[in-house]
Amino acid sequence: MHIVVVSGGTATNSLLQGFSKDGKNDKVTYILPVSDNGGSSSEIMRVLGGCAIGDIRSRLVRLIEDEELRNLFGHRLGCEPESAKCEWNEIVDGTHDIWCHIDRDLITVIRTFLLYVDTEIRKRNEMDFRFEVASVGNLFLTGARLFFGDFDAGMALMRKLCNIPDQFQVYGVLNTNFTHNIAAVLEDGNIIRGRSEISHPSLDIGGSQLHFDKMNDFSLGSKIKKIMYISPYGEEIRVKATEKCIDAVKSCDLLVYSIGSLYTSIVPVLLADGIGRAITTTNSTKYKVLLVNSENDRETEGMDVWDYVDALVRAVGDDSTTIKVTDVVTHIITARTDGVEKLEKVGVKVYSVTEKRLTAANVQEALDRAGVLQ
Repeated sequence: MHIVVVSGGTATNSLLQGFSKDGKNDKVTYILPVSDNGGSSSEIMRVLGGCAIGDIRSRLVRLIEDEELRNLFGHRLGCEPESAKCEWNEIVDGTHDIWCHIDRDLITVIRTFLLYVDTEIRKRNEMDFRFEVASVGNLFLTGARLFFGDFDAGMALMRKLCNIPDQFQVYGVLNTNFTHNIAAVLEDGNIIRGRSEISHPSLDIGGSQLHFDKMNDFSLGSKIKKIMYISPYGEEIRVKATEKCIDAVKSCDLLVYSIGSLYTSIVPVLLADGIGRAITTTNSTKYKVLLVNSENDRETEGMDVWDYVDALVRAVGDDSTTIKVTDVVTHIITARTDGVEKLEKVGVKVYSVTEKRLTAANVQEALDRAGVLQ
């Protein structure tokens, strides 16, 4: 079975084991957005450009079986600026304890790309790169992207170095050396620019998105009407999904819209040209499953389960065609009941879980009940 999971960052990481009943044979492809401008990715984009890589690095790290390499690429520097910079220098120099149990040849290769990105940062010294909470994995991927001139090549290198099994693929919906931001148009006409600003605004003064608080859930003040990609000048633009993402969606047996931030993690993938048409016209995908968060967040305030599905349908919509709800979503797994009856009337099958929180175990159990993993 080929499973495609459309997802964002850390929320989905806890569910990885739930998407495949036969973890040894099923092929699982994760398609992620590249528009998260928060956290340490924000500093890389500010100083070195490129797309947001934090969510992709997080997913790759979760798939690394070697504990030492997983710790290395998942390692974050400290929160205090001076100590973080000193720690970074130790890592680049090869004197940090994190290298102790890693093969010497691997150290040489990995440090080459860390040295490369360090050189590029030093060239831009006037921009005062902030090393606090920086991710070693993010900096490695950035060094590889800059060296090869291709983000996907950097991901391929990390996969090879870490021996991530070929049955697991992790794709950014865009392969780009440019920064692609999103904006939310609210029903009251206001526009909020930037993924982090939409989902979890930073507490930093001066507009930096390095430090944000995911628990900061104060209201947007109005529902989100539309998500769009924007140029550096704030104009709406169209972006093209990579062919391998489109091909994965066309050929999969099971498509999963995972938990996380609906409008800033899932919808940006669907908005990339080619993805929506692949979802609605494929003949191979028998199941299109939406996992619905048990509670609404800042982005989805006031929405019921029907509204979640409607947001997906609108995201893949095309003015030239009529799309049925079941062209986009055939099954739902959730602990919620609001809006469910309306969905069942149009042919969507709903499978409830008894726990409030979706876990790998109860997601897999629900997929089993639905006959998806038979």
